[in-house]
Amino acid sequence: MQKPLIVLLPGLFMPVSSWSRETLRNLRQFGDCVTLSLPGHYPQPALQEGQHYDKALVLESIDRQLAEHLEPEQLASRPVVLFGHSTGALTALYYASQRQSIISAVISIGGTVDGREEENVYYWNQLGTRYLGKFGLLLTNFSTSIGTRYASTHRLVMKAAFHNPDKVLADDDFETAMADYIPDLKKFDTSTAGRILRDLYHFDAKAELKRLHRPVWVCAGEEDDFVPERRTRQLVETLPDATLDLIPDTGHLPFVEETQRFFRLMRVFMQQAGLAEWAESQPSLSVKESAGSMASRDRAALRSRTRKFSASGS
Repeated sequence: MQKPLIVLLPGLFMPVSSWSRETLRNLRQFGDCVTLSLPGHYPQPALQEGQHYDKALVLESIDRQLAEHLEPEQLASRPVVLFGHSTGALTALYYASQRQSIISAVISIGGTVDGREEENVYYWNQLGTRYLGKFGLLLTNFSTSIGTRYASTHRLVMKAAFHNPDKVLADDDFETAMADYIPDLKKFDTSTAGRILRDLYHFDAKAELKRLHRPVWVCAGEEDDFVPERRTRQLVETLPDATLDLIPDTGHLPFVEETQRFFRLMRVFMQQAGLAEWAESQPSLSVKESAGSMASRDRAALRSRTRKFSASGS
């Protein structure tokens, strides 16, 4: 089997460098990593006046970035797995639905069928962009600037993404990861933040996802304050070939908060999708994990993997 390509798409307003070194090391167990940006996000060009974060822009931007990183024969001969987080997951899912000839599988972490924010700080920003006109756009641009320009305020935003934030934020590896990506985060053009959130409200991929005939692993934290569980289940019900894993005691970033459990479950999905032949010859331990037996709760989680829900939700 050819070595898979793992193509990463980060969450809203986050740069390509936001993937931590540990996350990338773990992903390289499964293949070569290629990091892309969301449309309109640094280092891709910012949205121009009159331009929208819509389906046409997603296709144009991801097509162009893949062409910049990979030769056509690589896309044709190697399995390509899209790995998206949050808005990056929505973007990856939509792109896969339109480019099924080159995509082998999708991994969606904290993803949804549309770009409507709910139960988080972005919900209020998105609401303002819809009902407060230019003032709402300016307010969102300003708050995004505060959250991306300063490490202290960005840490508060990140704190909301974790179920056990004090534990994660106190980790030296997390501080290293933030130091790696904060300089790039500051380069995001925050004057476009309001327009992006407004456009995402109208970004609905449900119809296209119903026709996505590629295996999809839908993973989410049970305590995700950004994406309620019912929206995760809605995504699974929409997809023809989806596997769901809800990780206990975890928020919006399960691959950071529960690293070992996340990558064990990812390995199972890759095996089920027929994409693990190359990975089986690689070390299966997380960078932080010492050799030893799997915790009993992890064994139980693997045995009782949540099955795909039918359209009726039963």
